[in-house]
Amino acid sequence: MIENAQIENILNFYKCPCNVIESRQGGGFIDYFLQPLNGTTLNKLQSRVNDFSGAIGQAVSIAFENFNIILRIKEAQKSYDYFAYRCNLDKRAGQIGFGINPRGEYVQYNLFTMPHLLVAGATGSGKSVFLHSAIISLMNDKNTKLRLIDLKRVELSKYNGINHLLSNAITTPEEAERILRVEVNEMEGRYQLMERCGVSNYKDLPANVALCARVIVIDELADLMLNRATRKSVENSIVRIAQLGRAAGMHLIVATQRPSTDVITGLIKANIPCKIAFMTSSAVDSRVIGIKGAEHLNGRGDALLSIAGHQEVERLQAFFISEETIAKLVKGVKEAQPKQAQTQPKQTKRGFWARVFG
Repeated sequence: MIENAQIENILNFYKCPCNVIESRQGGGFIDYFLQPLNGTTLNKLQSRVNDFSGAIGQAVSIAFENFNIILRIKEAQKSYDYFAYRCNLDKRAGQIGFGINPRGEYVQYNLFTMPHLLVAGATGSGKSVFLHSAIISLMNDKNTKLRLIDLKRVELSKYNGINHLLSNAITTPEEAERILRVEVNEMEGRYQLMERCGVSNYKDLPANVALCARVIVIDELADLMLNRATRKSVENSIVRIAQLGRAAGMHLIVATQRPSTDVITGLIKANIPCKIAFMTSSAVDSRVIGIKGAEHLNGRGDALLSIAGHQEVERLQAFFISEETIAKLVKGVKEAQPKQAQTQPKQTKRGFWARVFG
């Protein structure tokens, strides 16, 4: 951790005199609270960010939080293991751990109250690692069923065979288009059932017709939206579920590394109010998802989180979970789950001859 006096000397050298009145460490960041001197303004500090980064030798950003000016320094090689969070996990269904904020607090929100989430970030920014931690968090509840659409074919197929999945991971655009239509039909069927039972939420259904929550995870929306054969149908299905899914227990987690206007359309953006942005390749991509400044993030899980109903965007360090750990978890879940009975009885010799000769 850099001494306060050293920070003050660097600021003075670049003609931005400030007093460091407090420092705070947590969430992969060190925050230095600044008291400007001699007419130093926020704009002047912002214009010198690159100079400060070069002098300190770490990525630096300037934030204005709760009427305080903060010089925020990214700690080198700092990552938080997902299992440090698991010890503090709220056990409610739908709870997802997002990371640790600069105050050192665990950040977790419930997907079922969001009720959908958009995940964006360039390659290597930590987007796929976050998806894995979210999926594993959702698997804490046996009454939550998952539908995984993985057009990259390499990320989500490792979960195949787990009872939480409604089917194996979908890997082709045509099959993904069909499955999304199936989910829309499922949602409409749930609304018809709720209407017959006289309730307005799937959780209020009688015990004899109780339904599970369903979460649809799409990894790489661009592969669907840039395919002319599937674009219109996919957009219609996603928007339909996003508009009506909450009361029916249908939720979306949509991820893309290309958050451009032809992928994140106005309708999709308007109907998915909660967003987490990892480092983006440009300011334009950051603005498309409705979060400013994602292009200045440092990668490796550094993210900005925007939750509907919260006025401020929250910066956090997302959790890290390794491929080896995921493999061990999946193996353990498969070994612990009850073996599924064979759907068709083995054919006996007598049954075979009876079929042949009547």
